[in-house]
Amino acid sequence: MGGLTPVPTWRRKIRLFWPTWQQWRKWSLPAKATWVGAAVSTLALVLAVAVLIADRKSGRPSLDVVFDSTEGHEAFNFSNRGRTNLYIWGTQLDAGPKSLAAPRTITPGGSYHIWAQQVAKDIRTKLSGNGETRVPFRVYVSTEDDRRHEITYELWILVNNGVLRIETQNLGSRERDFTQEPSPR
Repeated sequence: MGGLTPVPTWRRKIRLFWPTWQQWRKWSLPAKATWVGAAVSTLALVLAVAVLIADRKSGRPSLDVVFDSTEGHEAFNFSNRGRTNLYIWGTQLDAGPKSLAAPRTITPGGSYHIWAQQVAKDIRTKLSGNGETRVPFRVYVSTEDDRRHEITYELWILVNNGVLRIETQNLGSRERDFTQEPSPR
């Protein structure tokens, strides 16, 4: 039998980066530390690229909505928690009309707000100083790859002695071309 067993191709290629045991034993401590640092950095870079590619391929928008209830300056604040730009096209409160406009860009980590004084006034009037209700709120966005999404939130509205508080709950998103379809009722 006596012949040499051929080394598989992947082992030959990995030897370019991975030292043999004999090489490792001959290296000084600083050389070993340098190699370990380079290996860890390379692995971290590969994982970061994989996460970025997976995030972009998912195409799911990550948008937080918070209501600022400062009286006289009420607003809905939108924060992009994703890694790519989002484009906000408009909103729809309850069964009301869609308010679509030219898209506004929200950069990663950035935010955008829309004034809501009239909405706050209408809610206070409807609940006559005290009360609680839940209302659907839809936000229409598109992603960098021009996929359009409808993100649905539920607004938990509480008015106590005229003081308005709104908490938002994200109910999820779905891919939908909102520019072509009528408003859901």
